[in-house]
Amino acid sequence: MTDPLTMLEDLEAMKRSLPRGSHMNPNVIDSFLVVLADAIMPGRTGLRMDYRLQSVRAAILGRLAKVYAIPFRTLVWDFTIVVDREMLSREREELQHLEDAYNL
Repeated sequence: MTDPLTMLEDLEAMKRSLPRGSHMNPNVIDSFLVVLADAIMPGRTGLRMDYRLQSVRAAILGRLAKVYAIPFRTLVWDFTIVVDREMLSREREELQHLEDAYNL
């Protein structure tokens, strides 16, 4: 999976290269939030920095809010929802793995 900081830098570069009056695709925000949520999950390696720190995530979400000109609080709320969804998904996968191992 992509490193969130690298993805953010790419989004900022795309924003700078757009013609005046053009807008970024807002659908990319969801993808970025999933990448950032994955980066804070246990067991992730090979990342440029530790994204589990709240201050790091706040700085990254703040930069993303500037790129898309949306409120920071909205991104934080959306990110919380994505993290909850990712945690539930991982818990389901782990439970399924344990059930499969038990049934063997």
